[in-house]
Amino acid sequence: MPKQKKLPPGLIWRGEKIHIDTKIGGETVRKSTRTSKVTEAVTVLDEMKYNARHRNLTGEPQELRKTWAEAIIRYFEETSYKNLKEEKRKLNYLRRFIPLEMDINDIHNSTLDPMKKELNAKQRKANTHNSYRKIVRQILNLAATWDEHGDPWLRRVPKFKMESTLKNPKKWMNKKAGYTLSWDEQDRLLANLPSHLKDAALYSLNTGARQGEITNLRWSWEMFAEELGISVFQIPGEHHKNGKPKIVVLNSIAKEIIERRRGEHPEFVFTYKGENLQRFNASSWRKNRDRVGLSQVTFHDLRHK
Repeated sequence: MPKQKKLPPGLIWRGEKIHIDTKIGGETVRKSTRTSKVTEAVTVLDEMKYNARHRNLTGEPQELRKTWAEAIIRYFEETSYKNLKEEKRKLNYLRRFIPLEMDINDIHNSTLDPMKKELNAKQRKANTHNSYRKIVRQILNLAATWDEHGDPWLRRVPKFKMESTLKNPKKWMNKKAGYTLSWDEQDRLLANLPSHLKDAALYSLNTGARQGEITNLRWSWEMFAEELGISVFQIPGEHHKNGKPKIVVLNSIAKEIIERRRGEHPEFVFTYKGENLQRFNASSWRKNRDRVGLSQVTFHDLRHK
């Protein structure tokens, strides 16, 4: 067993978990912090000391004991999200590590350690790790602003450690360098893609659009630019990386793609089986990409020309 870190007064090791063993408000307290992380254990101890002082001044504070499920429901009620299906997919995966009935005050960085272990076993990129941590952090940040009659949903937002994307000691985690396709490689790739992916890929090649700008592209964003005398798409800020609106000017090839897709769906431009496209690096993309010897290419690489 590796040497365990020295703990501050009031905390002791019991096995692999840190326990509280001290007097708080004149009472002996012995209980588990449910974590092996020193910083998280100190946070739990500090909260107990704070609550003890609060009781002395105002009486027993109300413990709302809000669950992860309640936080998710309210998050979707109050938040404008970029990709509803993608966020639901992530939250469904997170259920394996954060039970819906779990008190949100019991969620810490170490809660996601089993997820980290599983993703490492699959050699997933740091961006994948971080995308799950970010949505947990986002929901808990909002929960910290909610209260009922002055009693907070969440006492304190835990700190989530993000994985390095550039100099990670686990080399497979590092962000992949962009790959620039030759004209021959572009032709080989496009010739082997199904029509719905081919149109999306061609559109990206000719506009530089990111994946989210394509999956969410709506007919309602199309507008006539009088100054240019042409139709363009205005991407709202919430669907653009820097949070600012973006005008997409179409060249002749992009125009042909848009006209070809016009009338297929009442809301979204790029669709498959009646719904907007979700993810491009899924099995269909990978299968057809690998078939022509371009397994190193991601959809994002289409923007590198």
